[in-house]
Formats: sequence, structure tokens, C-alpha cells
Amino acid sequence: ADDKRYLTNRYFHNLNSTGKIFSQLNYNVSVSHQKQQRDVEDFRYLFANKTEANNVKVKDQSMEVLYSTGTLSNFFTDKTVDLQIGYEFVNNQGFSLVQEASNIFVPIRKTIENYDFFASSEIMATQRFSIRPGLRFSAQSKFENQYASSIGLRYLFDKGVEARASYGNGFRTPTFEELYSKLIFDGHFFIGNENLIPETSTSYETSIKKTTVFSSGLQMSNTVAGSYLDVDDRIDMALTGFNPDTGNPEYQ
Repeated sequence: ADDKRYLTNRYFHNLNSTGKIFSQLNYNVSVSHQKQQRDVEDFRYLFANKTEANNVKVKDQSMEVLYSTGTLSNFFTDKTVDLQIGYEFVNNQGFSLVQEASNIFVPIRKTIENYDFFASSEIMATQRFSIRPGLRFSAQSKFENQYASSIGLRYLFDKGVEARASYGNGFRTPTFEELYSKLIFDGHFFIGNENLIPETSTSYETSIKKTTVFSSGLQMSNTVAGSYLDVDDRIDMALTGFNPDTGNPEYQ
């Protein structure tokens, strides 16, 4: 009988460093290398003597990622203002053996990179009122450069009442699998879409929390919250039709 097995290897290497520079600034830097590979081994199993023959092994999928992120904080001795700046670099090298028409397998090799820089701050405008703005810029190798921003507000009322409100806009870029993968076999038809663009979103959140401390020492918190999220160019699996021969659904 003809059979196959999948062999997967995955490796992680992480390095992290924290400390101070100039006797004041706090730094936190991480570097990571990750690699995973899946091989497919086709073979014929001989039941008569319980042995294998005609073994052929090929690389089916692989992903190698170089990643680094770092932050600097504690810029000010004045505790009413806090600032953090940072970066995030990603190099993603993907490989996939995809099945084209007439059962022909074609290797796909692509590299996707992004170089992000971000900053966030907390400003204590008064003892009761604080503001938290944030900004991110992302330089992309495959897509247009992306931006994200946010602002959060908090106000402390009397009697343990806390009110919060926030606004943010962000993005999500397609993954290698969403762009290039193809999974086609009996009953399954899932293919990536190379024409995908990053999805963008806008969100609003608000909440009120009441904290009550009883004479017994018991503490109770009650929160009422609401949120709204608007997403453009959402990345998701879509039904594109049905196979005319089998009637099975086809997705992209």
C-alpha cells in the first residue's frame, strides 16, 4: 500500500538583555531566531514482510524568522511624564511546495520584512486625569508603509469611581500562508491570495468602574464597558465557488 508520513522539526533561539544606560535610561532588548521545516516522505509499505520500499522524502514547508525588539524608557525624573520608545524588526523567509493544475508541485520562496518604530507616553495632567498617547510607524517590504496610533484617557472621581475612554487605529498585514499557501486534496480546496493588502481598523472603547471597600475589608469592583470596532479590507477565508465535478466548496 502507498502511504506517507510528515516529519516536522522546529528550533527556537532567544536572547534577552535588560539594564540601564547613562545611569537612568532603562533598556530591554530581545533577539530571536526561529526555524521550522516539514518534510513529506512517500513510501510503499509491504505487508508481507512488514518493510518499506521506494522511500522518497521532500521538503514540503519551511519558515525561518529573524526577530528583534527593544525599548528605552525612564527618560524623565519628573514622574508626571513617562515616555517609552522602541523598535521591532522582522525578517520572514517562507517556503511552500504548492500544488498547481494537473497535480504539478511548484516551490514558492518569498521573503517578507517589516521595520517598525513606536513611542508611547503617559502624562499625568492632574492627580486625577491622565493621558496615554501612542504612535507606530511600520516600513514594509511588500506593502505600503503602515501607521497606527492610539490615545487613552482616565479620570478618577470621588468614591472609587474610575472612567476610561480610548481611541485607536491599527493594521494587520497578511501572513505568508494567507498570501501563498495552497491546500488542495479530496474535500479540501484552500488557496492563498497574493493580491491581499493589509487590513486596517478603528476602535473606540469606554468604561466606568466602581470600587467599593466594605468595613469587613472585603473589596468589590463593578465595571460597565462598551466598545466599537470598524475593520476595512478584512482578511478572512471566503467561499469562491463549488467544484463542478465533486460539488465541494472552494475557499480563498
